[in-house]
Amino acid sequence: MEYEDSVRQSVGQQTSVKSVMDLYQWWLNWGDYDGTGAAILERLGEIGKGNPEAIALLQRAASGNIAKTKYAARQALNTLAAENDTLAQSALDAIQTEP
Repeated sequence: MEYEDSVRQSVGQQTSVKSVMDLYQWWLNWGDYDGTGAAILERLGEIGKGNPEAIALLQRAASGNIAKTKYAARQALNTLAAENDTLAQSALDAIQTEP
């Protein structure tokens, strides 16, 4: 849990999409706090503009079963779409047509 706290504190300092995606993968495997996953996804919404891998990860998370991360992923996609990220807008459109 102590490590997870340090992950959550450091996520805002990450500047590469890959490092944020690596943190998210760690969280999926070992994390306990939904807020940590949400913070990681929010960071992707800040730095992931135009990155197909980041958008794909956000789209998967936005369709997931964890309410907090699902909401954070959708908000991140909305943020990117508002910045004219067409990949993010396409992902949002796809999510809205899910059953």
